[in-house]
Amino acid sequence: MTSLVDRLKERKLGQWALAYLAGAWLLLQVLDVLGQNFDWPRAFFRAATVVLAIGFFAALVLAWYHGEKGRQRASGPELLMLAVLFLLAGVAVTWVSRDAGPAEASPVGTAEPFSTAPATEADRRSIAVLPLANLSESKENEYFADGITDEILMTLANVRDLRVISRTSVMQYKGTAKPLRQIAAELGVAHVLEGSVQRAGDRVRITAQLIDAQTDAHLWAERYDRPLQDIFAVQSEIAQQIARALQAEPSPSEQARLERRPTASLTAHDYVLRAREHLRGASPHDGEAALSLLRRAQELDPAYPDAFAVLSEANRFRLRYASDHAQNRMWLDSAAVAARRAIALDPEFAPAYAELGWSLDLAGERNAALDAHRRAVQLNSNLSGGLANVYHYSFGRLDEATRWWWPALEADPTNAYIVWLAGRTYLHLGMPARARPLLEKAIALQPEYF
Repeated sequence: MTSLVDRLKERKLGQWALAYLAGAWLLLQVLDVLGQNFDWPRAFFRAATVVLAIGFFAALVLAWYHGEKGRQRASGPELLMLAVLFLLAGVAVTWVSRDAGPAEASPVGTAEPFSTAPATEADRRSIAVLPLANLSESKENEYFADGITDEILMTLANVRDLRVISRTSVMQYKGTAKPLRQIAAELGVAHVLEGSVQRAGDRVRITAQLIDAQTDAHLWAERYDRPLQDIFAVQSEIAQQIARALQAEPSPSEQARLERRPTASLTAHDYVLRAREHLRGASPHDGEAALSLLRRAQELDPAYPDAFAVLSEANRFRLRYASDHAQNRMWLDSAAVAARRAIALDPEFAPAYAELGWSLDLAGERNAALDAHRRAVQLNSNLSGGLANVYHYSFGRLDEATRWWWPALEADPTNAYIVWLAGRTYLHLGMPARARPLLEKAIALQPEYF
């Protein structure tokens, strides 16, 4: 036994093992920081961990057989010093990365985290697409005006250079008499798009104007009188004109998203818009009506990705009224199947990945849910709320959750549910001073809910 210990000491196996473990840990910390900023898949980190674990045993074997050379090249104290340096560097990387989020992250030291900045300080490429007014003779066309608002907003959100406020926050201003400057200040944006929609038969008229909220200057305005079949082209033109006016530079893939035409069936498109309107309701009838409309849309166009993404949402909607666990599981499975079908039809469709993430998380498949949400955020940063939620409630990684609540709250600053969840994350982190403003804001936004 003494002989074995002496041979281990002679070949410095302990020092090499310590140095390797410290170096491997440092490498994993660096990869984690880079992965969070460049949205690398979690599978990459799992593979790196396995490779480093195998490398550990390989290093021990090499140290054993080449111990004599190792002794000539590095002394024991030198190897120990190297290991300590690796260890300290790893600690430093972990400390820095713990509070450092993506480029748009909130300053950690602010007294009121995630509070919306006044418009004078807002990003000059930020915009809120206010609900388009319905000027059609029939008030039943309200769903159509709201649907076009949604689609313009979602199209713009594909451009990473732009910060676009999400639907939940902007729809609170439907029919409001508040001045644009006040709306912009409440949402923390520099620009506002407003306009109207009028549908008559197979024709549609859309007016849109982009306004600088601080100066009231009209940066761009246009009126489109087109056949209804050109509706996707009109939405694309509006989005591209806004991007150009705000000096955003879409990448080639983002440009393709701006020009997206998801279906050739106007009737299927109409069914999807009606289904979305029902899903904003609160009754079991709304859920069943949405499902019926979506089935009809899919019969007309089986390759319409939006119809399947909304079908996934509709199946999750039914969970509010589920009577037993088996029924819950059936609907969650149906939601995941629909979301995967949407992704198969359009692999770059961010809402489908977000829907898949929500359904998988509710089904307890947290790793797959995390991968789906990370892909959704990679395609559209407005969808980071789901990622933050998974990190907090499924993984218990609260520091990571705060990293992703920030872009979620920038995109949806008056969504009481998101504000509340972000506040609870800080509360669970033991930071009541940061949690309190968020929780109070959530209660003020929706006192009947909280």
